[in-house]
Amino acid sequence: MNTVTDVPEAPGGLPFLGHSFPLLRAPLPFLRSLASYGPLVQIRVGPFRAVVISSPSVTRELLVDDRTFDKASPLIDRLKDVLGDGLATCPHQRHRRPRRMLQPAFHPSRIPTYARTMSEQIESVVGGWQDGGVLDVLHEMQTVTTRITLATMFSTSLTPEITGPAAQDINVVLDSMYRRLILPQWAQRLPLPGNRRHRLADERLHATIMGVLNERRTSETEHDDLLSMLLAARDLEGDGHAFSDAELADHALTFYFAGIETAAVTLSWALSLLSQHPDVAARLHAEVDDVLAGRTPQYDDLPALPFTRAVLDETLRLYPPAWFLSRFTTKDTRLGDHTITAGTNIACFPYLVHHDAETFPEPERFDPDRWTAGSTVPRESFIPFGSGARKCIGDRFAVTETTLALAGMVAGWDFRPVAGSSSSPRIGATLRPRNLRMRTTRRALSLSPSSSAQS
Repeated sequence: MNTVTDVPEAPGGLPFLGHSFPLLRAPLPFLRSLASYGPLVQIRVGPFRAVVISSPSVTRELLVDDRTFDKASPLIDRLKDVLGDGLATCPHQRHRRPRRMLQPAFHPSRIPTYARTMSEQIESVVGGWQDGGVLDVLHEMQTVTTRITLATMFSTSLTPEITGPAAQDINVVLDSMYRRLILPQWAQRLPLPGNRRHRLADERLHATIMGVLNERRTSETEHDDLLSMLLAARDLEGDGHAFSDAELADHALTFYFAGIETAAVTLSWALSLLSQHPDVAARLHAEVDDVLAGRTPQYDDLPALPFTRAVLDETLRLYPPAWFLSRFTTKDTRLGDHTITAGTNIACFPYLVHHDAETFPEPERFDPDRWTAGSTVPRESFIPFGSGARKCIGDRFAVTETTLALAGMVAGWDFRPVAGSSSSPRIGATLRPRNLRMRTTRRALSLSPSSSAQS
């Protein structure tokens, strides 16, 4: 059990369990309470101790030094049964080579190519909605992002037999992943229904990825997608070698999870927040109608949709899908005003950083104008994609995808929660809305006078 000598411990820890109970039952209120003990505070999770950071400036110290604060930790190791040794989980010493090899696939020059496929898939899904129909919002957003991920990254034939089970299996794995971080490992080996569901879903997801890889290796058709770039990648600054089969599978699975889940969660929260703030929705409709006039958005439309982007940035501030990050100290060091010993687990929470009242007055208020022209939010105070060398490699992809999708959806539809629907957060590997169901209603264009005159 690692120790930290001069960081205070949060009260309320139980023998053996530590603070596992509040982390499982009400993690967000518990985490918000930790800020009252200072920028750094210790908690206990079963046999592990961890230092929790609530300060934006200290969080930046942590994230920019990936040598001292590495991802090689016992907590991260628990994710490797799902994600393998991909970019999200591999330690510093094994990170730079694949990052360097993968970077061309996410170069800004590639995004317009991906965006054309995104627009096609968005139009296909939205075109199938019914006026007055009811959507399971997260499931529907996962349908959109699954189709985009499979089409842009793997050029896979898009059938319900693929997209449906993929979304279901991802839900099972991600719902159980957070509990697997908190609960002792012996509990994960018990013959319980939840453990069995997790194992089977994980096996199916790995089988899906391996099936795509094997199919591509035997295909004679040329593809202009991420997988083709993975297969062709060489370490030109190192040994010149390609990715091994195991590396390919780990990276492909990481992109599969990240590409589907984080964008779907962001879009779900955005629709929920817009339904609660009709004034913001009206401004968004006005922008989208003026720019698109009812058509599906394209990559070249993005500069003309600043308020759409602001709505998404504010959504990411309030409900960052990747709501916690974990690091592990490789040597004795200083963090903030404290001495941290080697081998210490450190957790930082974008959710806490994004709700810092000094940076974001009235932090619980949904206000996209925080991000409109003249915004002065410090860089370290907005980290939905992380920061430093371990920042999400697909951040441009994700921003493009969610902006096109949100604009494409609100261009033709209104969304209203139905009776019994809930938008409270559900804690898992990501921060999801709980049981969000909404009714879709076709909407008429609300063109401004200048737009009407031009048309």
